Amino acid sequence: MNDSSVDWRYSDLSRDETVRDVLAKHRLLAETIYNNPGFRSEFVSLAKLWHEERLESAAQHQEATVEIQTKFEFISYDKLVERSVGW
Repeated sequence: MNDSSVDWRYSDLSRDETVRDVLAKHRLLAETIYNNPGFRSEFVSLAKLWHEERLESAAQHQEATVEIQTKFEFISYDKLVERSVGW
């Protein structure tokens, strides 16, 4: 089924040696990923998109100022009846 020598979830994490081995494998994998040129360009693209989204969100939040309405136009009851009857 699962090879316990490969998957850290099946390892005895109470042993210091096992924990050091898992961390070493993690660091090696992280370095491999970060040193990959494809990952770096993808990361830069994602960072730019995230930054642009934050700027747009901040701009929309600032534009959403509430304007208080001070002038109102009402229709009288007589005008309402005239319009509904078609006079």
